Amino acid sequence: MKLHLEYEPFAKQTYAGFFVRGNQIEPCLKSIQQLEHSVSTLSIFPVPHSMQDGSLTGFFVRLAESQNGKVFPRNPYKSLCESLYIPTNAKLAPAYLESELKKLLVYDCHFFHPTIGLVGFNESDALQLESVLRLERIEKNWDLMPSLPIPNKRLRSMKIAMDSDERIMEKLIDTQKKKPLDQIKASDPEMSLLRRWMLTVFKPLLEFLARKEDKSKKPTPGKGLASSSGSVEGSVSSLNQLLNSLQNWSKEQLDQLKKQRQSEVERLMKLFDEDVEEALKYALPINNKFQGRGIAPPSGRLSKNPGIFNLGRLGGGGAVDGWDIGDYANNLRIKYFAAARKALEKKDFKKAAYIYAHLLGDFHSAANALEQGDFYFEAAQLHLLHLANPGEAAACYERGGMLVEAIEQYQKLANYEKVGKLYARLADSEQSEKFYRKAVEQHWKAGSPVKAAEICTSKINDLDLAQEIFEDGWRKLISPRECITGLLDLTKETTATCSKMRELCKPANRHGERSTHLCQALVSYLQVQQDQDVISLCKDLCYEMISEQLCKKQDHSSLHLLTKLQSQDQIISADVARYKYMHESPPQIQAAGINCISQFELDRETVWVRLLNYHGQYLCFGYKANQLNMLRANLNGDLEYYAWATKLSNEGPINVCVAPSGNTVFLYADQELPLIPLSLESSNAFPAPLKIQCANWVPPDAIGVAASNSQELLVLHKVDEQLCFSSYSLAGELQANLACETEYGEGINLSGWMENTGLTKRGEYWYFHAGNYIMRVDEQGVVEGIDHGSKIQELSFAPAHSAKRIFVSSPLGIHLYRPSRGSLDEDSTRLCPNDYAADSILFVPDKYLLLVEDAVIFVFKVENGKAALIEELNMAADVVQLIAMQRRNHFAVLLEDGKLLYYRIS
Repeated sequence: MKLHLEYEPFAKQTYAGFFVRGNQIEPCLKSIQQLEHSVSTLSIFPVPHSMQDGSLTGFFVRLAESQNGKVFPRNPYKSLCESLYIPTNAKLAPAYLESELKKLLVYDCHFFHPTIGLVGFNESDALQLESVLRLERIEKNWDLMPSLPIPNKRLRSMKIAMDSDERIMEKLIDTQKKKPLDQIKASDPEMSLLRRWMLTVFKPLLEFLARKEDKSKKPTPGKGLASSSGSVEGSVSSLNQLLNSLQNWSKEQLDQLKKQRQSEVERLMKLFDEDVEEALKYALPINNKFQGRGIAPPSGRLSKNPGIFNLGRLGGGGAVDGWDIGDYANNLRIKYFAAARKALEKKDFKKAAYIYAHLLGDFHSAANALEQGDFYFEAAQLHLLHLANPGEAAACYERGGMLVEAIEQYQKLANYEKVGKLYARLADSEQSEKFYRKAVEQHWKAGSPVKAAEICTSKINDLDLAQEIFEDGWRKLISPRECITGLLDLTKETTATCSKMRELCKPANRHGERSTHLCQALVSYLQVQQDQDVISLCKDLCYEMISEQLCKKQDHSSLHLLTKLQSQDQIISADVARYKYMHESPPQIQAAGINCISQFELDRETVWVRLLNYHGQYLCFGYKANQLNMLRANLNGDLEYYAWATKLSNEGPINVCVAPSGNTVFLYADQELPLIPLSLESSNAFPAPLKIQCANWVPPDAIGVAASNSQELLVLHKVDEQLCFSSYSLAGELQANLACETEYGEGINLSGWMENTGLTKRGEYWYFHAGNYIMRVDEQGVVEGIDHGSKIQELSFAPAHSAKRIFVSSPLGIHLYRPSRGSLDEDSTRLCPNDYAADSILFVPDKYLLLVEDAVIFVFKVENGKAALIEELNMAADVVQLIAMQRRNHFAVLLEDGKLLYYRIS
């Protein structure tokens, strides 16, 4: 059990100390002066930023006794047990005895800050003001000093100083010298760009001067024109000689500069092996788009840099001498990643952020490192200015205690629930309720009445509005079972609960789908009840409705609930199965040996884009008016809808990754998903709990995210067109980066390959595809690839426990690869010709391969390296996705018209 702070709305307006932010003593002294406190009656303690960062973040001022003045400090604190100080509008929770608390306090003074945490001081830690203030006695009397007029220094006028013609020419030539090395080249073998430019400028000038000179002299008959022409040609010839000399000299200088720079880069590489700290001070940026403005004069020596993360330097600065490091780039990148990994291990997050942002241009990893080091302001600025992630910026502001800035960003994102929560933390109840009510309306319009009613009951205590929302949801059959359960939970007394049950189960509500929802909701409600009257009424109503469904409508949808109503009867499940077998019609056979065992109609207004099988739960994700919706379903026909109220920028594809342990499913996309995590408890219909979380920490341009064997997730992504392999904790904290390379030490360039193909682990490798290549990468970042000969559309894999088999779909047809540890292309077979080039493919264990072309599913049987077509399934609409189910030879189909079908191959 941990002590924590909770908000106390009716705190006494007294204070025994206060906290002043900043790393300078002047604001602290000004606050003491404004509050009219005597310096002799207080103690000032410097407060560190965190356990990892000992830099100064502010000062805590402790008073000799509590004060109740008219002027109140900005961050007041009250005293508990004489030596513990907490904010005046807070209280410690859970409840404690004063004697117990005193045993925990080991220092003379304890300061509890909401974000910094608990900081302890001894009396010796207090600042000695004599060492801070330098007081000098003034002997002279300045009272009689006459006042003098202040000179007026306002700007009156300005003008541009014009250079001479000679100076302008020198600057133009210097501009040519300052270009990067790869840009100072001849445009063609005959004449360089510099020479053509000089001739263009000087030839008309020389002709003009020659004509002017001829006019001043008396021309010789028949020779005036020739003389003028000869003068110009001679001048041009002299200029050509001058330019040739200049070009030869420039080439010699550039060759020498190249050699000096190559030597410097090699020296830098060696320095990284000897002294990483010193090497970082001379490191060259590989991909920093904001390293400077303008081009500085070229130099053959590496200049020393501060080596610290600086937001201002990321926005541009002075002129920079950019080096073309060519073939050294990949080796330097590996050195930088290794240095960043060591910095993360040492918890030197500012240094890691410097390497990522300033040297690698990887702002995403830099922001992640800053968040780990609690540098939330800097991380928020990176998210806002360089990554276009306002949701992550708002979260950083919130974690850093910058609530006003967080509110501003959350309002832009229309995340009104968060805004209401933050206003509550600021003790602004009026604004808090205003935005909570906006959130209620937002969730209701998004089709999530349960979430809307939850805010009414837990945040604004409006039970009447909650009841109205639940009743409206039940009438419109929007999450009907949850709405029924919510209505019953609002009634606290047995009589009221029973009355509400009878009202809900009136004959008018016992038709069709409503009757099934009522039965399922009452059975779920029954599982958590202790009151015998409520239990008895629940069972009677369920028996009545199930009997009515069976006798009048021949509807068996609620029959399985009898096993839960009579849980002590050990043979009732067999009786139910026997009855259903005797009275239900046999399932319709879609094709020879392929049966459709279940079919469900999903919400027609939602565009469903992704299907996932997770522990027997089938999760569908889709968009409705740029809002993300989710469906949770099972084979028994239990459907639960959930919706996020936040609007997204587009309705793009959704990528999914399942955590290696626990019950979390991560969502990520090519856009930020600023969505509140969704936690679903286990129930009778869904025994496994589930948490949906948005992994906005996944870098942009990710090829795939996969779970490793430990408590981490691995991300394959691109940094500066190069392939990188990064590991993250389940909380999204960056742990390490690797620059991927071939077994020969060459970097992997991904220019033009970028698409999310996903990662699939088989053995010790993670497989993916890029362009024409089937590729795999190991934990050391070593990549292998094989050219398939055509652009790969999709890969499908045999289960991990079986022999390694990869099915490849491309315009060449369907191929089967059997990779080994030593070779990716040890054995390959062409299964189907290009007549069956599919939109997508799926291998269904143990021996069936499905190919999709629009609304047709081709079912092949794969045996002995050959595939034989056994059936074609014609769907009512185009296929969105196929997935294999947990049972062998079973698969699920999501159709474009909103149908979810389950098939069995027998």
